[in-house]
Amino acid sequence: MFSCGCFPQAGIALTDAGGHWSAVSPTQATPGPSPYVLVAGRNYIVIAEPSGGAGPQGWTLLFAGKTPATSLGLGDSNSVLASASMSDNYTTAAALYVYKKSSQCLNHNCETAFDDWNFNAVQAWVTHLTTGPINFAETALLNDIAAQSLAGLSLFPSPKEPTWNPTQPLNTLITSDINAVAGSGDLSIPTPCPLGPASCTGTPTP
Repeated sequence: MFSCGCFPQAGIALTDAGGHWSAVSPTQATPGPSPYVLVAGRNYIVIAEPSGGAGPQGWTLLFAGKTPATSLGLGDSNSVLASASMSDNYTTAAALYVYKKSSQCLNHNCETAFDDWNFNAVQAWVTHLTTGPINFAETALLNDIAAQSLAGLSLFPSPKEPTWNPTQPLNTLITSDINAVAGSGDLSIPTPCPLGPASCTGTPTP
């Protein structure tokens, strides 16, 4: 599924056994019945999970372009075309961080959403996580993502149940890890654009 963090709905995307995902628009929304439509220039969190809402889960971030040639997904070294994007521990860490450190509609009056983040800055952090050196908090987050995924647990950080599924299982360990990363002092960790999406510079071109 994928969400902009700005509506109490998510779009349903297809994934394969290799971790590849395909977000098409318009697509079925959850909860329905209205269709979910991708908007060019927006960021979307993409989450692959079993129908029961537990794990293992795969997370990444999508930048929606006007065409498939300008739609991007996170990659370990550089951003990739969304059509070739996959999820791993590094993209999952970055997407979880953006999700946890964003505010969503209903619960927080929509003052921020995933559009407040510069996709390229998030990608730069994924590259940093992949190539290192990384600090203790970042290492702990990556290790716990792997262990919690192996145990088949949900990675959704508490208390951030998604607006499209208020019964989603949550994970307090991942919450603790993300909070530790936020306070770890690594200057490569992305932050939301201070005045919202209009103040983001150096973003991809849709």
